[in-house]
Amino acid sequence: MLAALHYNENSNRQQAVTQAGNPQWRISFPKARKGSAVAAAVRVSATFAYVDELLHAVVDLREQLSSYTKAKANVQHYQHANPPPVAASVLRTSKQDVVSAHVSRFSVSCKEVQQEQ
Repeated sequence: MLAALHYNENSNRQQAVTQAGNPQWRISFPKARKGSAVAAAVRVSATFAYVDELLHAVVDLREQLSSYTKAKANVQHYQHANPPPVAASVLRTSKQDVVSAHVSRFSVSCKEVQQEQ
């Protein structure tokens, strides 16, 4: 979850500029390009404002829920509000049926597939 918060905050960082106002670039020489130069934009430094927001939320919850019993009741309330996982609503096929369908799909020759089309 922290990685998602960090990404959401820093995904649209602007390109860094020099003191003269020109965009900054870095040059790399990747093996995939066989050593030819590739320019990439230098981004401004990442921010971590979401950490302060999390800390404020924790302190606020601690002030609202002064005991362990109140906190536990609050967690149980929100746990029941979550919907069941999507996978729980899908009818499960037996493993043997899935494997046999996979094997039979790949046992068909190319000529038979072309004739069906």
